Amino acid sequence: MTSFINRSYHSNYDGLVDTKKHIRTSASELSQKILSGQIAIAWKPSSDPDKEIAEDVIGCVSIELVGPGMAGLGLLTCHLEHRGTRIGQQLMEFAEDWAKRLGAEEMQLEILVPDGWEHEENHRVVRWYERRGYKLLRVAETREIIEWLATVVTGPTKMRIYRKKL
Repeated sequence: MTSFINRSYHSNYDGLVDTKKHIRTSASELSQKILSGQIAIAWKPSSDPDKEIAEDVIGCVSIELVGPGMAGLGLLTCHLEHRGTRIGQQLMEFAEDWAKRLGAEEMQLEILVPDGWEHEENHRVVRWYERRGYKLLRVAETREIIEWLATVVTGPTKMRIYRKKL
């Protein structure tokens, strides 16, 4: 599962971060999220009852309450072969409903973006969230939001913080 997430993020952020230095999540972080009930996983059904679910993972999303009435969205990713099949949209709808059930009134997410240069895949991701109703709250220095991330970027970057009323 950890490898799936890291491979997926590397494909999204290739050229934006040094993928040799960047690890999006670790086994311990992911284990903590699973044990805390903060992650949802989408997988292809298999007719083989002995097959590991991890072999068929096609997407995931993480949700956690980060403040009163506020949920944080993270680790939303979809297998490259399944992009354009609505898996990401379904995971997002699930995450927003999940956050509402937890008592959240708003959802927040942070996106690493290039500053003064273009990254096509990143631009696609930003537009996708904006079409889903996420509004730009503010732009911050990368190191202000995720300090370690500032050490693995390949060029000038910022963090865009988005919110959506649920």
